Amino acid sequence: MQPFFQAAQAHQTIDLAGLGISTRVLLPAAATGGDLALFEETTSPGAGPPLHIHTEQAEFFRVIEGSYEFMIGDERFLAGPGDTAWVPAGVAHAFWNCGAVPGRLLFGLTPAAEGEAFFQELAGFITADGPPDVAAINEAFAGRFEIVGPPLAVLFGGHP
Repeated sequence: MQPFFQAAQAHQTIDLAGLGISTRVLLPAAATGGDLALFEETTSPGAGPPLHIHTEQAEFFRVIEGSYEFMIGDERFLAGPGDTAWVPAGVAHAFWNCGAVPGRLLFGLTPAAEGEAFFQELAGFITADGPPDVAAINEAFAGRFEIVGPPLAVLFGGHP
């Protein structure tokens, strides 16, 4: 493994516009030999991913700006700047920006597995034209990722 540096302006951005999410790749999977991938996400108000499971990856979060609500397993947590969360592999989780302004958080996956390639592939299923095709996503990512419920905004926030 070699040292890695990348200037901020060179970070790749992956837009999941249909989910109200924009993700910058801060540390690509290849830079860590697949051990870790690190991302910065900007989440629109009322937005967030659906309830999902990473079968073989743990995920961690640190809120930078804004107000979020996390669901990890059966527990719910309100989170603000500086708060952190850890999600073991195989545990259902989701979060949403429950505030009125865009929020930002750092998140990482370990092991990285496909890292940013996963989000690039997922972006192909996410459009602004309507909700994603959950069955198609679960089929495409079978054995490594599964959507198991709607976004938290739908469950708890009353947002579409």
